[in-house]
Amino acid sequence: MIAVDLDDTLNNLLDSWLAWINVRYDKDITIDRVRRWKDIKELPAVGEEVFDFLCADNYKHIPPKPKARWLLEELYKYDEVKIITASPEKNYEFKREYIDKHFGDYELICDYHKHKHLSSGDILVDDGFHNIYPAIKEAGAVGILYNDGGRLEYADYIMQHQDFYRARDYFQILEVIEKRYK
Repeated sequence: MIAVDLDDTLNNLLDSWLAWINVRYDKDITIDRVRRWKDIKELPAVGEEVFDFLCADNYKHIPPKPKARWLLEELYKYDEVKIITASPEKNYEFKREYIDKHFGDYELICDYHKHKHLSSGDILVDDGFHNIYPAIKEAGAVGILYNDGGRLEYADYIMQHQDFYRARDYFQILEVIEKRYK
């Protein structure tokens, strides 16, 4: 099974979120200020209410990444594909609608503990190392840390492990998948 993260792997959540923060709080926060997801709630004068952005009215306007649907179709040629998100169950309905609209009929899993849905040999494609690490260490999965250049978190982690890969674009993700399934 190939599990693909939704937020900032298949869509442009962070860009949309920062635009909303900048308007709402009269800020000029750029993407280089967000090294990890937890940094968002630590931005000056923002705090926990920053998560007000994650509602159906805002989420439906987040653009998918170019070629995201294509990536899912290509991955499906190799194995079952599920979309996974570190999100509470209350967000399931609007994320389900978003997936149906932009990507088609893929199973959606909402859980903060993504690695609990993986087994040895499964693959997790995610933009957060905090999800990749337990997928490899606790579930025995293969982790592909994806970052198309937006966040600096990508460069922070050097992990020497046979099941840890990095990808800066969707083509690099497919290169890893092709090697794993040969």
